[in-house]
Amino acid sequence: MATALDERAGLQGGTLMHELYNTLQGLMLGLHELLEDPRLGQFDTRERAVMGRLARFMAPHYDGWDIDTDHERRGDDPKYLDILPNGQAGQKPIIPDIIVHKLGVKDNLLVVELKLSDNHDIALDLWKLTHMTRQNGLYEYAVGAHVILNLEQQTVAQSIIFVDGAPHPELTDWFRRHFD
Repeated sequence: MATALDERAGLQGGTLMHELYNTLQGLMLGLHELLEDPRLGQFDTRERAVMGRLARFMAPHYDGWDIDTDHERRGDDPKYLDILPNGQAGQKPIIPDIIVHKLGVKDNLLVVELKLSDNHDIALDLWKLTHMTRQNGLYEYAVGAHVILNLEQQTVAQSIIFVDGAPHPELTDWFRRHFD
């Protein structure tokens, strides 16, 4: 059964939704592997260390794709968005936490913004995911994920999945159910 997203994209049989589920599956498996290590919650582990570890766990699930953390370049130029957080036109430099892409070409699969549960400043992350997943934007990532981890409880405390510049309730619910 095709979804509205598939119909908008001119796809039949839910092809696009199937691809999005498969894309998120690699992130989900990486997160489960990451959260199996109880040592992460025993130390004052910070976001960048967790990002790097998660990217390593994700890598086997994205054969043929490049996975980078803190990737601030677009070719030779700094990575930026063409709209400011206040909605006005302008250029704002960005550094996504984790990206799954093909280096050197505009083939962008997944962008992940990661937070630890003690960091409640998520507005900039949500803004980045909105604009990095716009299909008429600069980057056109197929899907974006905002993930908040509670390392002490070894769980995903919160997640929001973005498609085409907006939260996607169906994918968000599906993703969250795998961490209940």
